[in-house]
Amino acid sequence: MVFTKNDLARIEAAVKAAEKNTSGEIVPMVIPSSGDYSRVGHRLGILGLALGSAIAFYFHLRFPFLDYAFLLGVQLLGWAVGWSLGQLPAVIRVFLPKGFLAEEVHEAALASFVRHGLHHTEGRTGILLFISLLEHRVEILADQGIHQKVGDEYWKAEVEKVITGLRKGRGGEALVQVIGEIGAKLTEHFPRGEGDRNELSDELRQR
Repeated sequence: MVFTKNDLARIEAAVKAAEKNTSGEIVPMVIPSSGDYSRVGHRLGILGLALGSAIAFYFHLRFPFLDYAFLLGVQLLGWAVGWSLGQLPAVIRVFLPKGFLAEEVHEAALASFVRHGLHHTEGRTGILLFISLLEHRVEILADQGIHQKVGDEYWKAEVEKVITGLRKGRGGEALVQVIGEIGAKLTEHFPRGEGDRNELSDELRQR
């Protein structure tokens, strides 16, 4: 678990506090991964099978009395080891290009932005704080009304704060801090008006 129960409570409270003085809607979200990377397991499984076959052939030449069940077992073991390695997040990050992983996370963030209704908020003031754990990536997506006022550099700085917190094992603390800072920034440009309502729930969305 990256976020404890205490973290979840603090994050929800931070969203409530941040939205108290602004018409903006902040939605934090964390998911295990943004894509299906089974191809890595399949490729490493094939490599493991090839290596297992080479080892089995070597044993067959040196020890011809070994039965074929043993040799087949060596091949299958090679495949199983390769496939298992291909399920490890660290291995996936090594074998797949960073640009590809970044695109997978971006597409997942865009889909989540729409799925959770941030594009339907009044005033176009929805913000998605999106964390994808396997890829070690964070994205902040702001609807058009906010993005025009704030700009890319501000979001990049906030993303870096979340990433740094996650690396240090203080993801909950970093997310609470960033939510508070975003709330303060939104208050500058989008103060809460009469009749404003909480359009989206405040808890950390998880999948």
